[in-house]
This record gives sequence, structure tokens and C-alpha cells, in this order.
Amino acid sequence: MIYMENKKILIISGNGRNTGKTSFLCRVISAHKNKYPVTAIKISPHFHPDTSTSAAIISNNNYSIFVENDPRRSKDSSRMIAAGATKVYYIEAIDEHLAEAWRALSPLIADAGPVVCESGGLRNLLKPSLFIMLNRSERVEIKDSFKKLSPLADKIVSFNGNSFDHAPEEIHFDGKGWEMK
Repeated sequence: MIYMENKKILIISGNGRNTGKTSFLCRVISAHKNKYPVTAIKISPHFHPDTSTSAAIISNNNYSIFVENDPRRSKDSSRMIAAGATKVYYIEAIDEHLAEAWRALSPLIADAGPVVCESGGLRNLLKPSLFIMLNRSERVEIKDSFKKLSPLADKIVSFNGNSFDHAPEEIHFDGKGWEMK
């Protein structure tokens, strides 16, 4: 159920953990930080106990939205700030409430420039200008969610633990939308 198309959004998803999603996204942010104020979003489909140092802007039983301000921590959202994102939002929402959380966040990013987002579930709700999926080159098991979303991917990038088979710096924002070079 796609309810919206947004050309200024790039979505990164992956086949589980340690597929290079955050590293890829941080390199995209770093490549654009001097030209555009990049907004980054990290969406987690489950709740984590350690969000105390992030500033909660909305929190209820269905989802929580935080603003990340500390680039010194090892959290993915902190790494995005350290890479040069102007603003970083961290959302915790199970898939059933992701649309509700996205509607709450949307007014906050309406006037933002380019937006990068690490989330698999969001692609079910939104058509971005680019949707890139990452997979470990040695990973044999393919998650069902990866299989389901892969036909929607503009590119599936392989990560060997050190490098990508498509350089993140070859992803460009042209002032209106994201494109691959």
C-alpha cells in the first residue's frame, strides 16, 4: 500500500544485520553534506531500551520519534550525525504503526532538502526516487522481507564487509531527486 511518492527521499534497506546499510548511508551523507543540508532517518521495527540520550519528540504506545544530537555514540543515528547530516530522526515503530509514525514525522521534514532513510518497512508505504537494498556477498540465507522488497529495488548492492560493489559516492542528489551514476 503505497500512499505517497517523494523524490527527495533515498531509502536503504538490507538483508538483515551487518549488511553495510549504515556505512553506505553515511558515505552518501558525507558526499553531499557540503552541497545540501541532508536529513537522515533511521527506522527500527522494534523498541530498544537505550534511547535515553536521544531527545524524544513524540512517544506513545504505538511508536516513538527521537531527534539524535550526539555524534560520539556508536548508534547508527549517531553515526549519521557524525557523517554530516544536518538533522537525524530515529523512529521506533512496529510495521503496523509505521504509517502512523511516518504521518507524524512528515511535517517535520516537509521543508527539508535531500532525505536519506534506513528502513525496509517504509518502502511498503512510500515510493522514493531511489530504493537501494544491501546484502552481504557471502550471505546465503535470504530473508523473506528481502525477497518481497527486492523487485522494488532500483539497485541491489553487495557488501563484502569492507567495500561495496557500487560506490555510495555515485549516488547523487540533483536538487530535485536522487539518482545513480
